[in-house]
Amino acid sequence: MIWRFLIIAVITYLLGSISSGVIVSKLFLHDDLRHHGSGNSGATNAYRTMGAKLGLLVVLGDVLKGVLAALIGRWIGGADGGWIAFFFVILGHAFPVFFGFKGGKGVLTTAAVFGVIDWRILVILFIVFLAFAVTTRYVSLGSVCAAASLPIQMIFLHGASPWWYHVIAFVVAAGVIWLHRGNIKRLLTHTESKFSFKRAK
Repeated sequence: MIWRFLIIAVITYLLGSISSGVIVSKLFLHDDLRHHGSGNSGATNAYRTMGAKLGLLVVLGDVLKGVLAALIGRWIGGADGGWIAFFFVILGHAFPVFFGFKGGKGVLTTAAVFGVIDWRILVILFIVFLAFAVTTRYVSLGSVCAAASLPIQMIFLHGASPWWYHVIAFVVAAGVIWLHRGNIKRLLTHTESKFSFKRAK
């Protein structure tokens, strides 16, 4: 079983390292998304920097790799493999080996993984995200609150699951929040940008 987990880890990390934001920006704009806006390759920065159409391509790419990673993990290693895939695809997304270990924050890809692993968690993540993002127009606040809810959801929905499922969920949630540390500082100082449907100039 160990060799299966190793295969899952390698495949899903490399899959996660395929940065949709960087690829789309270089392919269509001959530029690097990470040189603009918030400096990361995530969907929010893509939308603000490149507009709705190219931003949607980034969203689809981040979602697709999360779904594929979870499916590959479960195909090779069953339920346990899905959780291994979850950890490593997010690791690759945040620290992509193909793009200098500077990637996105993992929110969309995390949600996509749970579309395969446990749809109930996906629904709750989405509700928590919308509740905070829509009412405040701070996408980062919605993302942080959704991430913070993950370990709590695990207690209620997966209380009988292996302990390391909970460890992975906690580590990924903590990692997503840590990757938002700049946003959190700006939220505290009231300098964080609110979401707008207008493209940043």
